[in-house]
Amino acid sequence: MRTPPSTFGITGLFLLLATSCDAPGEPPESGPQGTAAAATAITPAPPLPGPSLLRARFESASVAVVGRVTKVTSAFALNEYGDRIILSQIQVAVERTLRGAPRQRLTFELEGGRVGDVTLEVSDLPRLRVGERGIFAVRRASDDASWVPWGRGRGILPVPEAVSAAALVELLGRPQ
Repeated sequence: MRTPPSTFGITGLFLLLATSCDAPGEPPESGPQGTAAAATAITPAPPLPGPSLLRARFESASVAVVGRVTKVTSAFALNEYGDRIILSQIQVAVERTLRGAPRQRLTFELEGGRVGDVTLEVSDLPRLRVGERGIFAVRRASDDASWVPWGRGRGILPVPEAVSAAALVELLGRPQ
């Protein structure tokens, strides 16, 4: 059964056009078989943004690393406005330093978490769990005593297992 073209949507059309060439610069195969081959070759878009977007995303961070969350400890705290919130201390084992001084471990604070039966979820911040891998870009907090994600949630980017730290360095450039 043939899928009507209207169900592809704009994204499907873009993927269809992007995958219809055998190699960059070659014209797409012609005829119905070429179209069918292209449609079956559609794969999900890569989860990482392009190099220039990644570089721009982390250029203002003091420290950026590729690593894995090894520990999450949550506790009640007061923020700079006097509100009682839950803060989580996130500990990351560093695979590779992308920006800043090389280190083996990075610890930063993240708003949100769970203490007893109380959970605080912050809409613009991810809820990190032990074992998650990612790029973690941080800056000094306003109290200058702790690290916080640069750009709030934009400073944390999940990285799939299949993407090596070396590939990320090549994509983003050498550590600074």
